[in-house]
Amino acid sequence: MNLCLSGDDKNCLISNQTGTISVLDTRKDLQMIHVLWGAKGSLKSLKSYDDFVVGVGLDRFLWIFNFKTKETVVNVYLKQKQMSLLIDGTKDVKKRKKEEIP
Repeated sequence: MNLCLSGDDKNCLISNQTGTISVLDTRKDLQMIHVLWGAKGSLKSLKSYDDFVVGVGLDRFLWIFNFKTKETVVNVYLKQKQMSLLIDGTKDVKKRKKEEIP
């Protein structure tokens, strides 16, 4: 089970052993708003960045969800089981040119 807060601290995100992510409202006594589906196993690390939730787990996929629109943005197969996740929010990828991206 993993827990993280959204970027604006208004929502709490909790993942369980089946890979579902519950979005709870911190202003209304942790009332459940909705559930994000997609991951097929336990998520070992869960992080939030802006409106996005990023998770990695035992299914060897990197999952990126938009918790405002309730949809899966991307899932990428990583070849190895990941146990943790680090998001570097200091660089703005949108402003980088295509030739700068390796």
